[in-house]
Amino acid sequence: MPTPRQSLIALAIGLALGLSSTGAEAARHHSKKPAKAKHSTRAAKSKRAPPVATPAKAEETSQTSEAAMQLDKSVTPTAYAVELTVNPNRESHIGNVKIDLKLAAATNQIRLSARDLKIGMAELTPAGGHPQRAVVERDSEHTVILRFKRSLPAGTAKLEMAFSGHIEGKDTDGLFRQKDGNEWYAFTQFEATGARSAFPCFDEPGWKTPWTLSLRVPQDHVAVANSPMVSETPVEKGWKIVRFAPTKPLPTYLVAFGVGRFDVVDGGSLRDMPIRFITPKGRGPDARYAAEVTASIVDRLERYFGMPYPYEKLDSMVLPLTVGFGAMENAGLITYRSSLMLAAPEFETAHFKRDYVAVAAHELAHQWFGNLVTMKWWDDLWLNESFASWMGDKITDQVKPEWNWGVESAYARANAMQADRLASARKIRQPVTTYHDLGNAFDGITYSKGQAMLTMIESWMGPEKFRDGVRRYMKTHAWGNATAEDFIKAVAGDSPKVAASFRSLIDQPGIPRLDLTSRCDNGNTRLSIKQSRWGGGNQHWTLPFCYSADGAATKCEVIETPQTEITLAGCPTVLDANPGGVGYYRPIYPKGGLMALLDGPIDSKNLNGLLATLDDVQAQFNSGDLPATEALAIAERYAAHPRREVVEQTTEIVEAAERLLEAKQRPAFAALVRKIYGPRLAALGLDEKPGESDDDQMLRANLIRLIGKLGDDPQLAQEATRRARSWLADRKAIAGSLVEPILVAAARHGDASLFDALVKAVRTSKDRAELRRLYQALGSFSDPGRAAAARKLTLAPELDPREAMTILSEGGRDSLLAADTWAFLQSNFDELAKRLPRDYPAGFPHKVSHLCEAGARQELASFMGKRADKYEGGPRDLALALESIDQCLATRKQQSASLASIFGQS
Repeated sequence: MPTPRQSLIALAIGLALGLSSTGAEAARHHSKKPAKAKHSTRAAKSKRAPPVATPAKAEETSQTSEAAMQLDKSVTPTAYAVELTVNPNRESHIGNVKIDLKLAAATNQIRLSARDLKIGMAELTPAGGHPQRAVVERDSEHTVILRFKRSLPAGTAKLEMAFSGHIEGKDTDGLFRQKDGNEWYAFTQFEATGARSAFPCFDEPGWKTPWTLSLRVPQDHVAVANSPMVSETPVEKGWKIVRFAPTKPLPTYLVAFGVGRFDVVDGGSLRDMPIRFITPKGRGPDARYAAEVTASIVDRLERYFGMPYPYEKLDSMVLPLTVGFGAMENAGLITYRSSLMLAAPEFETAHFKRDYVAVAAHELAHQWFGNLVTMKWWDDLWLNESFASWMGDKITDQVKPEWNWGVESAYARANAMQADRLASARKIRQPVTTYHDLGNAFDGITYSKGQAMLTMIESWMGPEKFRDGVRRYMKTHAWGNATAEDFIKAVAGDSPKVAASFRSLIDQPGIPRLDLTSRCDNGNTRLSIKQSRWGGGNQHWTLPFCYSADGAATKCEVIETPQTEITLAGCPTVLDANPGGVGYYRPIYPKGGLMALLDGPIDSKNLNGLLATLDDVQAQFNSGDLPATEALAIAERYAAHPRREVVEQTTEIVEAAERLLEAKQRPAFAALVRKIYGPRLAALGLDEKPGESDDDQMLRANLIRLIGKLGDDPQLAQEATRRARSWLADRKAIAGSLVEPILVAAARHGDASLFDALVKAVRTSKDRAELRRLYQALGSFSDPGRAAAARKLTLAPELDPREAMTILSEGGRDSLLAADTWAFLQSNFDELAKRLPRDYPAGFPHKVSHLCEAGARQELASFMGKRADKYEGGPRDLALALESIDQCLATRKQQSASLASIFGQS
């Protein structure tokens, strides 16, 4: 699943976390991961941030130990047969499940997973024995115990249970239903613990079994599941039973189905494997692009893994609305948020196409890595998500080489380091012993740090050798489970240093900081490298350290100790301590070394290496290693770079400075933004041009956002307002790529009539993609009265709060609105919590927070400290947020004099 999830508590926590959201970040992180996270065009990954959140009894959620969280391994499921009656028009379901079991020892009780289910009958029949009825006792929110009067013998047995449950209407977790147009649909989302809400089961990733599913559904509905349909039989009037073939071995979290009056779009086949797209009624034509490109993604993945797609079919199903994720890799039945897979012709923009291919490549990579071979327990979730993020970007680059998708590795490194910079950051392979741990597992560390690590090690080993190790891993563990050690063994082979580097990075948190000093001695240079943890700490890692001197060929050394010395031939004037930007470390050059590296023609440097260096500039600005004067001068210089990606990377530096400003400094700052980026937007113009590149279209949209928000350009605001009004009157008046940035730029200083027109559009629109754009605009009004009125829309009973919360997302990452957004959240937290799903990602994963005040920190600690433990992952999220505010306050203090020298005294 590419996007990490987040709880309601993270709305406030999000006010203190993340990367910037204007300009480049908004373009890169809105659909994939983390954070996810991040997020590049991943929001969803994010690809594809944020815990799974389920309100629970505080004492239970916080104290659940590994022993209580995990089920007894002496009882093993070997096969399931599930029969469910599901009508999307109703809020409940009934079912029967038969589970083949192996009992390692005699016992008189069985503990298994079940949440929000009523089990009416439970009966176990030992092989060759007589049925025994069980008494069902609730053990915890997540589990039940079946108690038997007589001891059950060791050996095989069949357990049968009849049950009923709730079809969720707000959450997008477990078995849930959603309305699109006039139609209700039922869907599933079982990762991480949703299956136990649909049927009693052994809900852990370590158990993989075949599943035989039968669905009793309304006669005029379509039913789809992981495996192909084998029969469809009418039963009593108005109903039918749809039976599906037994699946390949699957863990519970990958089981999936959907029921409704779907359109089913034929996407052709690949080597006799059928490809289909399942959409809400009437939306089939909008899956055109997905149908065009998906087969080529699968083909490239088959070539990489050296084996065919593992399942009998490939269905891709649209979910009208998702909460906390963008897509999910269910075996043979991948699900996507509607905005990722469906687009009317005018909205088949460059962003849309890139988002779909990148997210689809991530989810399809999971069909091998995660589905064919599955982690044994959640502490190795990174095996799924890091690899799928890394593999998905590699395949996207192969399918669409003209997109230059290789730059995503630089974004993954930046995303990872944003999460990893904090002292409270967790390890990649973090033990999951409580539901809080599981709640924190779907974040930027799992997705992006793991991806950045794989990129570094692949570059060091060589792509073919690394691929051969991946193939060994897949072949050895196909249809089973594996651990990080299994993967390391397969990839590292006979190289103890590769294995040590893997373990060094996954088993300790933090970013390696490499302080470099050099001296020329007898015609050679002695380069000293001192390791420590970024932000403080005496950690050290086993790392491949690669470098290039005066543009010569790259060389690599393995550094394993806190202090290392390397001899370079000659006395080079320019040292690049991270060629290509693949190293997961931040080099701190000797005085003048960074500026020497960045000197010369701005377009003469390796793109990924330059992006990584500019991200290091931003990090050194935040840490105080680089004064604002130098950081902003670098941003201004490289804003003239011909490549869109570099221009957008410079905006990250500018936005990092904006967060620290005092009110009186803002006019001078806005003037600098207009000076740096205005000429580029003027050259592009505000209209798309025939034959122009995707990069020009995307850069135009990002610059409109940036200048409209931070540049306070009155001419742009006036023109954006004119165009926004035209669009409100005629939805064809603006090119699809420009609707969102134009609406946001117009709203920034919009008047009451524009506000009223947007609210009217919200109340009448039925298009979810359009609603998202409208809510983004409403969340962007800077006028205090109109901003307050926009926030109140999240409480309007006639509006879907899951969609309206976009208003708070926009306000929370806006330095002018963050404080008022935070105040609104405190005043209305309980009402929002009642209206929103229990796992609602109400914070701002992978996006900047502009709360940077000591008073706000104290309020956050007090307000959320009373609530954090009620939400899975809440305590760690709160700790990360508080530390992020502390870092911002420290940066403001360090950079105040330098900022004052540019923008004047406050």
